[in-house]
Amino acid sequence: MTESEQKWIETNNQACGLLRLAHDLLACSSLPPRRTWVGLTVEESVEIQKISTCYEQVVELTEAKLKEKNNG
Repeated sequence: MTESEQKWIETNNQACGLLRLAHDLLACSSLPPRRTWVGLTVEESVEIQKISTCYEQVVELTEAKLKEKNNG
């Protein structure tokens, strides 16, 4: 192998390494930020149960409260 071929291989390997690093960095930075799920407190659950004993309404109120707490 000639010196110029060896130099080309080294340059190519370095370029490939930089491209892999750039790819990994972009892949990590494009992930959506993780959010911590916020559930209902015991007091909030009791409050919803006091408002209604109808199953469907309890589910609707619970969903609404969770969406409100989780910016949804």
